[in-house]
Amino acid sequence: MKPVVVLGAGEHAVVVIDILRAMGGFDVLGCLADNTDAEQTVYGVPVIGGMDRISTLARQGYAAAIGCGGWVDNDPRARVYNLAVAAGVEIVTAIHPRAYIAPDCTIGQGSVICAGAHIGVCTNVGRNTIVHCEALVGHLCLVGDHVLISGGATIGAAVTVADGATVAIGATVASRVSIGVRALVSAGSMADRDVAPGARVRGVPARPRGRIRGPER
Repeated sequence: MKPVVVLGAGEHAVVVIDILRAMGGFDVLGCLADNTDAEQTVYGVPVIGGMDRISTLARQGYAAAIGCGGWVDNDPRARVYNLAVAAGVEIVTAIHPRAYIAPDCTIGQGSVICAGAHIGVCTNVGRNTIVHCEALVGHLCLVGDHVLISGGATIGAAVTVADGATVAIGATVASRVSIGVRALVSAGSMADRDVAPGARVRGVPARPRGRIRGPER
């Protein structure tokens, strides 16, 4: 059994713990999170310290799974991932046994692929990206690092989703559309044209509704 610590203690950490248990072969020892009760548990797993302990995991022989979620701003998850990489920690890629991933796809380090997700042929998914339950990512897609594809989202064929972008719950991205860096396709929307970096789009069809603010990585 590989000893693993989950980095994060919120709602997404529960999902990651569930996937690791379904995969088998992992002993989930604890979660790391700042500003939490020392007695807190997450899905039966204790919180064993703050994020400052990331630097100690490698020498203790522990791997890590990224349990930080995202929404409008995926930067906090990216920062946790980058801290773990800098510390030399082995980072687990969590793929639920009930996800379908075509044999020729690539899934980057630290990504989380949830139950019922479908990733089509010749698609590349980057590092530390989340593909949530029942999301469909079509064939010939390029999905970047630190991306969030939420539950029930549909990504058509030959779509590019750039680093840090979010495709929210139930949103659709038409084939051959590009979603820019750190952009947001809002819940239930249908993006039928390219979305500029940092833009927030909403509606059917989706049109600009302002920009995403926040620090660049």
